[in-house]
Amino acid sequence: MKGKDAAFKVNGEQIAVYYNKNELIIPIEAFSLSCFEKTVAIRSGIRPYKPKGSFNFYYDLFVST
Repeated sequence: MKGKDAAFKVNGEQIAVYYNKNELIIPIEAFSLSCFEKTVAIRSGIRPYKPKGSFNFYYDLFVST
């Protein structure tokens, strides 16, 4: 994935992922680093981090703002 860009757009209850000239739609409640990697068929080697504070998932953080 190094040297490649991805863009993300929240569209209601879905996240649109723009990667490698493709648009992929992922339900927001299912979105995670693992889901993203599986959807675009890559292995980034990025270590996932949980959000700090009272949030268990980034989804909780996204919908609270």
